[in-house]
Amino acid sequence: MRIRLYSLVHWEDPMDAAVASPTSPSTKEGALLYRAGSTYLGKEVWKSCYLVL
Repeated sequence: MRIRLYSLVHWEDPMDAAVASPTSPSTKEGALLYRAGSTYLGKEVWKSCYLVL
């Protein structure tokens, strides 16, 4: 196993607001952006990634 990124991501899913049923899947799939740092001018740098949570 190789870890290529260790970062905290926050994913807001509007479907999470609904009450989850016991049969609902416990995985999420999709593309998102994570904060990869900032430039020397202080602008945040965001990169896209694909995760299966």
